[in-house]
Amino acid sequence: MNVSLRLWWCFGLLLLCALLLSCAQQPVDRRTTFSDGFTIITRTLGPIQTQHEGKSKFFSKETIRGRSVTYEKNILLKPTRRVTCGPQDGFLIPVLIYGLPDGEHTLKLEVEHPPFTTLYKGSATYFSRQEKIQSFNAKAPWSYGWIFNDPKERVPGRWTLRLGYRDALILEETFEVIPPATPSPPAS
Repeated sequence: MNVSLRLWWCFGLLLLCALLLSCAQQPVDRRTTFSDGFTIITRTLGPIQTQHEGKSKFFSKETIRGRSVTYEKNILLKPTRRVTCGPQDGFLIPVLIYGLPDGEHTLKLEVEHPPFTTLYKGSATYFSRQEKIQSFNAKAPWSYGWIFNDPKERVPGRWTLRLGYRDALILEETFEVIPPATPSPPAS
């Protein structure tokens, strides 16, 4: 990806995070101070319920299921601590990180979730990976999202997402995934 495209992508993600953080729900700040006096602040609204309406898919071998899926048309519904796991449902956790020096940084993402079967790893309840982010003017946007398209993933339970930088925890989000509401049968 060339530099100007990367800058536009980061600017767009930063703008999305700024819009989401200016919503009615108050953002949560977490301050992390390292032993050398370096301090960063992580700001997030927490999980946001999403609804997927797109149809295009892109596959690669980067995620817990062994594939990465990119969709078009995700609708942001509402910040919540109870995310439904029906078909086309999902969540997004947007984050702004303040105080990082300009340039590329590596974060460690850890996700704990209810047990479900994955394509390449069998039954799993945890995964971790390295995330690369770019910081401009001491601000770095980052987000994590999930869509419950595979029926094996639609398992209710607690999800915990942790984000680390320089061996310190800079973000932890815990929320419940619940089954979708079932419509009541029509009265006879």
